[in-house]
Amino acid sequence: AGYKLGDELCKHSKTSIDALPTIISKAVALSTENKRTQSIEFAVQAAQSMLGEYPKRGVVWTIIKELVWIKSYFRRHKDKDILEMPLMTDAKHLLSMQLLGQIISSALQNARVTEWLVATVKSIRITIKHGICEHSALAFTLWGLLSVGLGDSKGATRLANLATSILERTNGESTKGFVYIVCPTTVFRWNESSTFCMDYMHRGYHAAMGCGDIESGCLCVLACNIHACNDGYPADKVYTAFKMQDDEMKLYNAGGNKHITVQFRIGLSMLLGHKPIDWDEIDRFGDTDRSITESDEVLDEKEIMYPLIYGYNLRTLICILFSKFELAERLCKKLQQKINLNQDPSYEVQTSTYMYIGLMSAGMYRRTKRNKHLRSLRKLNQLFVKFCNTKGKSCTNRTLILRAELKSLTTPSRDWRKVKRAYDLAITATTDLGEPFKSIGHPNEAGLTSELAGNYLLGIGQPKLAGQYFTSAMYFYQRWGVTAKVNHFQAHRKKYIDQNQLRELHRSYPGAAPSSGGIVQFGMDNDSNQNDLAYSLIHSSTTQSPGSVTTTMTIGGGKGSSAKDGRSTNFSAGGENFDDEDADNVSVLSDMS
Repeated sequence: AGYKLGDELCKHSKTSIDALPTIISKAVALSTENKRTQSIEFAVQAAQSMLGEYPKRGVVWTIIKELVWIKSYFRRHKDKDILEMPLMTDAKHLLSMQLLGQIISSALQNARVTEWLVATVKSIRITIKHGICEHSALAFTLWGLLSVGLGDSKGATRLANLATSILERTNGESTKGFVYIVCPTTVFRWNESSTFCMDYMHRGYHAAMGCGDIESGCLCVLACNIHACNDGYPADKVYTAFKMQDDEMKLYNAGGNKHITVQFRIGLSMLLGHKPIDWDEIDRFGDTDRSITESDEVLDEKEIMYPLIYGYNLRTLICILFSKFELAERLCKKLQQKINLNQDPSYEVQTSTYMYIGLMSAGMYRRTKRNKHLRSLRKLNQLFVKFCNTKGKSCTNRTLILRAELKSLTTPSRDWRKVKRAYDLAITATTDLGEPFKSIGHPNEAGLTSELAGNYLLGIGQPKLAGQYFTSAMYFYQRWGVTAKVNHFQAHRKKYIDQNQLRELHRSYPGAAPSSGGIVQFGMDNDSNQNDLAYSLIHSSTTQSPGSVTTTMTIGGGKGSSAKDGRSTNFSAGGENFDDEDADNVSVLSDMS
């Protein structure tokens, strides 16, 4: 009924300017209802017929021409000059920017690269010619995202900072939700912690919901919960957060991201032991729409990009945790056949996906000794080195994990101490809050890396040392709260786990994951405390702020040392920048607050 009323209003509008607010509202409504393909086509048609701001032909040539001109403009002008441009006041241009902004938002979430590129360059052109408005921030943000994809990390950060400054100058609220989701996930996260990025998403959520932008508000919630899941926050709390988000999206009829939350709920329920792990179901994932949606809903191929990415990643992680490497290989192949991962340069998609592929390759090489798997691991190791050197140091922990796996497969057994040191550095990077690693403590990755180190040491005849790593792995898995993995690990490594040491670890370091980032939830009623996005299910065991202490947990019988000792994090593909001296005195550092 609302759409019919909107169509009637458009018919009786005397001018295109009179009709544009209704057209924009309809495009927003379609996108919120998970009809993004229809929303994009409707908005593009309006931009072509009513505004002339979107080319009907020669799209590729338009993009190339505008890209060259805009890049030259930003090279010739300083940030101060851009921010001092006059504010946009013309009604038609403001509505044009709003319509193009809606195209950007829907096209980005649907992986329609051509559409969001055209809308972005046109928006920047209008901004430069007619002045800035809050939708200019959205266009600058997308230009920053493009810069990340092209490997220009410095330029991307500049554009993201310009976007946030424009929002401050224009008092922009309607686009803040989307800007504060794209900037942290695709630009800031490469150099900043999840806590820093989550803070942006918290503020973006309040701004979006305050002006009725339900879709962007849902995106902020989703991104926060994804960060919490990938950072190893207690799995039961993350599962609850995703379940509450599902319920709230139903309440708002905002189904644009429901298939993503479904994937996380399924994956977490298997890890938590709520449902048995069905390996056949995992193997069939992605073959039909029903395997993605758990319903008879038919999906547009562009609308399943993110459900597929997160669905495959979660199932691949489960396969790696339970040593089902052949199945993990099939999942990775299907993901790479269905999805071009370069379409999304965000930190979590890039680093999580490629780390899982690397761990799968290492596991397959151990089993088959086929060189193609070792070559794959080498390439991914080089890719992460490139990430660290060109995009940012936040993925140091994941770089070191793959580096340790590569060393374990290529280093002679007589030099096992070098491999042990590589694993120690990787575990350090996943647990320590201090410099130079800039990690916020990931018990999920610390547990997996400790288990891999124990497996390596057991394989070369060092069962006593392996037992210390297995004990630490059990502690991290229990802290993560993945009951299915804990039970599986207990069944297979029980005789190597020192129960006294395990109890001591829990007594000495009882805290959960850092609470300052929080797990994001919608409130289920109108109570202001529950509706506060910053409400966290996780409570710290200490009042000290993250990074204010460095607690040492020794593994391998050596003395503790601090990761703040100034080790260089400039990488080379072979790891030559790291010192590989005797590793017996290397400890694993952990801030357990």
